[in-house]
Amino acid sequence: MITAYVAMNTELGFEDEVIDDIKEIPEVKEHYALYGIYDILTKIEANNREELSRLVTTKIRRIEHIKNTITFIVINQEK
Repeated sequence: MITAYVAMNTELGFEDEVIDDIKEIPEVKEHYALYGIYDILTKIEANNREELSRLVTTKIRRIEHIKNTITFIVINQEK
């Protein structure tokens, strides 16, 4: 299982709409609205890197009103 965080910028005023769309993606485990450089942060889980790549490129990045994303892949997770 791979865990990653995806930070994203949205068009001004569309944060809630984007969060509503993100909540429909089963692999998204958590989501947060932010102040600062990024507008939204999501925690996602995928079975492997290929699935993670497909999830980010075909589901998350294609959500209307997302301007850009950056993905942080977790390499070591404390339990």
